[in-house]
Amino acid sequence: MVKGIIFDFDGTLVDTEEVAYQAVKQYLRDTYQVTYTRRDYQKSIGSADGVFYQHLENSLGKPVDVEAIEACFTQAQKTKYPEVPLREGIAEVIQYGKKNQLKLAIVSNSRKAELMHFFAHHQELMSVFDLILTRDDVKEGKPAPEGYQKCLAQLALSEEEVIALEDSPTGVTAALSAGLKVLAYPNAFTTGMVFPEEAMVVAAADLAARRFI
Repeated sequence: MVKGIIFDFDGTLVDTEEVAYQAVKQYLRDTYQVTYTRRDYQKSIGSADGVFYQHLENSLGKPVDVEAIEACFTQAQKTKYPEVPLREGIAEVIQYGKKNQLKLAIVSNSRKAELMHFFAHHQELMSVFDLILTRDDVKEGKPAPEGYQKCLAQLALSEEEVIALEDSPTGVTAALSAGLKVLAYPNAFTTGMVFPEEAMVVAAADLAARRFI
């Protein structure tokens, strides 16, 4: 019996990936005069910051100014995140969870400060979650399962009682490694990527119709 649902944040709960991509694309064009493609960005979706910057330097063939890029991200998050919508079907999943007294949580590879650029403007939505864990709360980010394991422990639920919702193979791998049933909900950046076969790939219509329960 399902007693909880755990959401990833970026690209799953809300469509923030476009904001991040446009920020780094603009920075790289202005600073290095290079074209940063969606396929380049796709390589690190769902990964922790260190992996993202490693992929970025591999693509450019040179070191990057991490602090400068972080500043671009932060500015984009401050200005764009307040207006970023929930992804289609997510509101219905949240409503179902609250109606049926399920525990709702977020496990994110982003820092808490990044999530707060969104939740500071959506405090009512934030209040529906029983627990929010970020990269600040774990030693190892996804694809390591630590965030999910810690979330299960704090919710006092077993692996069999929880469904995880993720948009990237990295996030799916983390949830599967923690023993959870996983729904892969690809976005515009992750559609076409190869997800672990143990995950159930769903569309917005499946979520809205609650065909995952």
